[in-house]
Amino acid sequence: MRSLNATHRVLNNEAAKKCLDLESKNADFMQVYEVIKGENAKQMYDEGNVDKGILACGQGIGLARDIPTLKELFDRMANEARQALSRL
Repeated sequence: MRSLNATHRVLNNEAAKKCLDLESKNADFMQVYEVIKGENAKQMYDEGNVDKGILACGQGIGLARDIPTLKELFDRMANEARQALSRL
């Protein structure tokens, strides 16, 4: 989104690729806006489709190697907590 002076890191997804493509073709604001608008982000969060909108992220995203479901994450956390408590 450099054409809009918004140079933050975003997840490399379909929306980000589309935005880059539009910018490389000198698209106008409204064309880029259709990709980056908040309504797309809301659908992304509501539906779970990460390609739907722009998702800002920090450089730590490069360290992610495992992306569990929420259930898997909470089950792991609960098991780790049980193990820690059993050592007391």
